[in-house]
Amino acid sequence: MGFFKSKKGSIISNYFSIETDIGQFRKGSAVDVALYSDHLELQNAIGNKDTATLAYSQITDIFYGSKTQLQLKEKSPIARAFAGGLLFGSTGAFIGALSGLGKKEKKIRKILFIISYVTADGQEAFLPFEDTRLYKGPKVAAKLRQLCGIERVQTQAAAVSVTKL
Repeated sequence: MGFFKSKKGSIISNYFSIETDIGQFRKGSAVDVALYSDHLELQNAIGNKDTATLAYSQITDIFYGSKTQLQLKEKSPIARAFAGGLLFGSTGAFIGALSGLGKKEKKIRKILFIISYVTADGQEAFLPFEDTRLYKGPKVAAKLRQLCGIERVQTQAAAVSVTKL
């Protein structure tokens, strides 16, 4: 399979980063999600090449959208003192160091692809992925919705939730 091509025999495929440990798939690893005419197939990109399949009849919902988190980060008093000192001398260094105390908020945006499904024993479960490549994710989600017969309920704007870490 080439870097920009679909998995051989599949309708469309793409690599996603899985967000949680599920079976043979470990959090943060790249997983190839390939859509076939009657099922979805998951396979690790590196390491264990065993596949997991999911029938389209088991899939209950598909979400593709963004999630924004606010992350608190420490400011850098040393870097700010250095910059202030370069610009305004010792007074600038002192003020720069004072401005570097405390924390600042940084927004982190993730593009998520989540597949909700019913397990063989009737339990609700989901497969959460992050679309880190931003290549064919929307096309894979749209095609999966079509193959599962799930109509798109969301508007064009992606759902956004804000939480503090």
